[in-house]
Amino acid sequence: MTMRSKYWFVILLLTSLIAVPARTQSDETYINDGTLRRIYTPILMYHYVGELPSDADELRMGLTVSPHQFYEHINYLRVTNHQSISMADLDEALRYGTPLPPNPIILTFDDGYIDHYVTVAPILNQFGFKGTFYVITSFADNNRAGYMNWQQIQDLQNQGMDIEPHTKNHADLSHRDYDFLVYEIMGSVESIEQHLGTTPVTLAYPMGRYDQTTLSFMETTYLSRTVTTMPGAYHTSDNYHEMTRLRITPETGVPGLAQILNVTRAQR
Repeated sequence: MTMRSKYWFVILLLTSLIAVPARTQSDETYINDGTLRRIYTPILMYHYVGELPSDADELRMGLTVSPHQFYEHINYLRVTNHQSISMADLDEALRYGTPLPPNPIILTFDDGYIDHYVTVAPILNQFGFKGTFYVITSFADNNRAGYMNWQQIQDLQNQGMDIEPHTKNHADLSHRDYDFLVYEIMGSVESIEQHLGTTPVTLAYPMGRYDQTTLSFMETTYLSRTVTTMPGAYHTSDNYHEMTRLRITPETGVPGLAQILNVTRAQR
């Protein structure tokens, strides 16, 4: 090849590289095998797990499950041969048909309360279950009272628990502009990456609030799935950012938990 030929070869090569747009992380997010799947996997949603303080307001009372109640729930799940999986496991099953264990269940804990470190994790470990903890990252950054700090969150991760973002400040994500969504969503993702060295795969909408703008933004991120507060236990491969969960309340005893699981399984 002459010097002139080499020159034009290099020019053509550079031109071809420039002409092809680089693939972003979000392009990779929605790859699947083309099969539409519908899988039953309950995603239980807990908040506080502890004793009610004397000055508890109505909101706190509605979000609190006692330690004994939680212990009974996990014991029931073990007796009924449920096996805890991660959101990533469910995502792989929906995308590619990766097998799940019999009676799969996902245990999620919102907000990053200190209860999750002191009470929830020891009970989960006792029964061989894992949990997914959606943390509000700015609360951990500022060592906010009543919430886990990064050292405790890291310890949960070391115990085999999954740590995922619940935004930076637990803000309502509906009726927001692009910059706000970047700050709250991707800011929380980056905090987890920085502190824990892992890349999150899911997010929980604070208070379950979002709109079409939020959904459109989520499709530009590399987060695989997003969970809501809407009830349901069947998930489809094409529903990436409106996944349903089952809310657990103070009124949910073991019979109530059994009923929730049986009813949602029957809703085909």
